[in-house]
Amino acid sequence: MSSVDGWSKENRAVDKNGKALDLRPREIIAGDAVIMRPSICDDFGNTTALEKGALDVKIQLPNGTTHDTSTPMLKLGQTVKGGLTLYDVRHEATHAGPHEVHMHLHGKPIRGSPVRFEVATSTPDVRTARLTPPTETTLYSNRTYKVLLKTFDRFNNPITLGGLQVGARLQLIKSSVHDLTTLVATNHKIEIEDNSDGTYNVLITVMKIAVTVKLIVNMDKNIPASGGELSAVQLIFLSDNGTAEPSAAQDELRPQQKHVPTAEGREGDSATGAHLDATWLSRTGDVRLRDAGKEIVALMGKPDKPKPLVALAADAFTEGAASKAKRAAPGGEQVVPGLRLSV
Repeated sequence: MSSVDGWSKENRAVDKNGKALDLRPREIIAGDAVIMRPSICDDFGNTTALEKGALDVKIQLPNGTTHDTSTPMLKLGQTVKGGLTLYDVRHEATHAGPHEVHMHLHGKPIRGSPVRFEVATSTPDVRTARLTPPTETTLYSNRTYKVLLKTFDRFNNPITLGGLQVGARLQLIKSSVHDLTTLVATNHKIEIEDNSDGTYNVLITVMKIAVTVKLIVNMDKNIPASGGELSAVQLIFLSDNGTAEPSAAQDELRPQQKHVPTAEGREGDSATGAHLDATWLSRTGDVRLRDAGKEIVALMGKPDKPKPLVALAADAFTEGAASKAKRAAPGGEQVVPGLRLSV
């Protein structure tokens, strides 16, 4: 009676020198070759050769699809040794999960069919690992967000075990050459959680600052020469009040032109509005002068305020600016910066 006696495997794992390395000898690992050798006999139990097409072999994969020997998934080989014809069925295992190989001779299953075996996932591969950004559409400082790392082997089978030494770091993206923001231990925090199922939570918190950063995750710090690093993920954090205003130092160093709305809602000069060149203000570094300017701007946009009040505030503002410039000028020489105020 024809039969098939289980399976054997051809290990494909190798070390860095190309030497065969059987990490789990009793398991079939994705990438191994599974070999089955059916014994074909006549009615008297003698080994015999097959008629063409007499043996039908099919494999059912974990995803439910079925393949026969006409596809690359399954190969039927034949050799002749000492006058005996021997057969082997080979499957290159790439799908993790349960498999079944059915063998029928003249339409009837041979003894030992179906052959069942389980394929385990291979080792995690950085080329197939994936990062999922936070689900929130807008990120704010002073809150913690999760980036999910999912690991897969080189055949895209999900890894089901944890244990990797995952690392992560943030890289600042400067908004301009005048941006003085830096990332230090006191304004951001990163934590790694191993979910023990092949996924990892990368928890990120940015404190008190509005920044744009790149998150760089190393899937396994034990891989030399940063070989475990994934492609960076860009994250934009707004300040916790929902705006992305820069810090005071950044604001003062960055030249900018501000236009004051008129009573009609247009920008520019008018009888009750003013045009203020804030370039000098952004360079002085005097936060008090900047705040005073904002108060004046607020008054200018309201036509019900009497003009003498605006003029009085403008005089006080000009005097303060001149005093600041006199203190900053070399040798005590008074220098009045480019301040222009129209009323």
